[in-house]
Amino acid sequence: LRISNSQVDIEGYDGTEIQIYGMNIDEIPDRAKGLKALHHTGEDNTGIGLSVIESNGVLKIEKVSKRDGDYVIKVPRKMNLIIEETTWNGDGFKIMNLEGDVEVYAKGSDIEFRNVSGAIVAETTNGDILVVFSQLNQQKQSSIKSTNGFVDITLPADTKADLTLKSTNGDIYTDFDLEKEGYSSSRWNSWSSHVYIGKANGGGVKLYLSSINDDVFLRKKK
Repeated sequence: LRISNSQVDIEGYDGTEIQIYGMNIDEIPDRAKGLKALHHTGEDNTGIGLSVIESNGVLKIEKVSKRDGDYVIKVPRKMNLIIEETTWNGDGFKIMNLEGDVEVYAKGSDIEFRNVSGAIVAETTNGDILVVFSQLNQQKQSSIKSTNGFVDITLPADTKADLTLKSTNGDIYTDFDLEKEGYSSSRWNSWSSHVYIGKANGGGVKLYLSSINDDVFLRKKK
């Protein structure tokens, strides 16, 4: 999925089809009625500003129109996704109820995940990132990074993870009992060191959390 100038909500469900809904799509100008729009990145074959093409078992969705519009996309719950924001003025991504692996590369948008259990790779420059894991995939590592926004992660209290937590110009906060590598286990409520490497519940899959100019939060699911 390659998208621009839009808010995109992606929801996993138990069906097998991919369903795409456009909302608040700007109307074409009256002078364009009866004419076909030409886009250098592809053809709008959906009527809502998107090009949808299947190739070698991969479904590629790309916004080709410059008209503003928002989208709701329902996908099979176990589907893997790669999402790329192509401009700096998007309205955010919300991703929920997914078990597949998800990669999101944003520029100016916030990224929000809820009730996810696959491996997550999420990066944004100017946005915040919030992730609520239903469980942390123990087979593949996850990496979540923002340059100028906060990173706020919620995990089940019994999650096993090898953690690298980094905040260059902010602070790091948690309510987990973390074992710092080389030190005995103790409670760390907040600290201002730039990099913290430790284990949750004895260690497990690698989880990397980073913000350069804001805070990092790691919290237990209530």
